[in-house]
Amino acid sequence: MDTTLKRLSDYHFWAMDRLLKYLEALPQVPQTCLKLMQHIVNAESIWLSRIEGEKPVVGVWEERPLADCLILHARSARQLWAIMEGDQDLERVISYVTSTGDPFSNNIHDILIHVLNHGSYHRAQIATALRANNIEPVNTDYILYVRNL
Repeated sequence: MDTTLKRLSDYHFWAMDRLLKYLEALPQVPQTCLKLMQHIVNAESIWLSRIEGEKPVVGVWEERPLADCLILHARSARQLWAIMEGDQDLERVISYVTSTGDPFSNNIHDILIHVLNHGSYHRAQIATALRANNIEPVNTDYILYVRNL
C-alpha cells in the first residue's frame, strides 16, 4: 500500500469529519457551504463507484441534508479504505464516463489522489464562504492533523 496515499486519505477523512460535525453544530449553515459539502461527498461516492465498476447512486450536485452527507461520507471512507487495503492494483486503469458524458480512463491511484485533492479544494471554498458570512471556520489544516497523531 502507498503510505503517502494512506496518510493523505486518513487526513482527508479526519478533515471532512471535523468540518461536517462543525457545520452540523452551526445554528444555520450558509447555503453555499451546504452546496459545496454536498458536492464533495457526492463526488467521493461517484468516484469510488467508478472504481468498483458500479453505477453511481448520486448526482454530482444532488442536494441532501447535512446528516445524510455524514452517512454518505462514512460509507465512502469505508469504501476507500477497502480499496486501498484490499488487493486492488492501484495502477489498474478505470474507464468511465463523466457527468457531462465524456469518456475517460485513469488509474486508480490518480483517481484517489484526485478525490483527496478535490476535497481540500472545496474545504477551502467552504472556509472562505464561512468567513464571508462572519463565521470563523474550523481549522482542517494537514499540519494540525499530524500534530495530533
